[in-house]
Amino acid sequence: MRMRREPETSRSLRFGSSEHWASAPYGWPEVGSISPAQLAIMGLHGYAFLFSGSNDYYERFGEFDASATVDRWEEVLARRQAKLGQHCNFVSLFVPSKATCMSDLYPILLPHNETRLSDGMRQRLAGNPAFLFGERLRELSSSTLRDLMHPWHYADTHWTQRGAVETFNEVLQAFGLATLNISRAEVGSPEPISGDLARLWPGLALLEHTSYRLGMDAPEPTLVFDIASGSSVSSLTGWRVVWRNPDAQVDASLAIVGNSFCSTGRRNDGIAWWAARTFRTVTMIWSPAIPTDLVPALRPDYVLFQHVERFLGEVPQDRFTVEETDSRFLATNASGSGVNKRVILEYP
Repeated sequence: MRMRREPETSRSLRFGSSEHWASAPYGWPEVGSISPAQLAIMGLHGYAFLFSGSNDYYERFGEFDASATVDRWEEVLARRQAKLGQHCNFVSLFVPSKATCMSDLYPILLPHNETRLSDGMRQRLAGNPAFLFGERLRELSSSTLRDLMHPWHYADTHWTQRGAVETFNEVLQAFGLATLNISRAEVGSPEPISGDLARLWPGLALLEHTSYRLGMDAPEPTLVFDIASGSSVSSLTGWRVVWRNPDAQVDASLAIVGNSFCSTGRRNDGIAWWAARTFRTVTMIWSPAIPTDLVPALRPDYVLFQHVERFLGEVPQDRFTVEETDSRFLATNASGSGVNKRVILEYP
């Protein structure tokens, strides 16, 4: 494996711009440094990436035949489209990996700039407007725009508020709806945040700061249902929340089945936050599988399925109802539950 050369000093205490930057009070991991558990690797310009983990992140960019898995995905997506498309406007979004979007910053040369599975699915589904592969996110992540638009967090696997809203606008366009007018407000003293890759190198805390906040001119939604009811959540699969906003610009209901890139609507770096300010009703279900009775149970006008590139190796099976999904979530998160959490935790 050939290591990329970092043009800046890898011990720099700060990376980024005056609007969006990362700092490390106790020093920065060397470029190419792999965390002790081999989960993360430090890339160029201060960006940390996944390295290994349960889904073999780096290996997914290697050379192998992904056609059989692409076939299974195509079958699942065709069944969903046939079942849901006749009742509502249905769009599927596959979020590209951080390394795919910024392969030039990955410290080890990738065999390919995109995983074989993602590339195969994009080619197979090309030209169908119901399937999105994060083209706007890829554009914002280019070397000419990333320092201006800030689409990705530094020490985190997820996109930023900019990545979320720009992608949500792409979804709205696919639905045939008007895109959002994004507002911006300066933040006087930005609170540092610590991402999901920020504390994987012992003794080094990587912090991130943003001097502005994006929003929109819209009524604030009300959280009317949260199956977690404020309790501690250890297993995310099946987490369901419902937001209401009777004065929203789109007088219709949206059901989202997705993961942490949508989140539960509490933070503006998740699609659900923007959706809850756009639609009259938004139901978010954290899952890779769409409930079998989604349409009769929730009666959505629009449905968004959101998935991510690094989990494409596992093709979901839609076999549980909304009620069964709720029950599995409650059983898994119940104190002292005897449920086998490895079965439920199929999707982080």
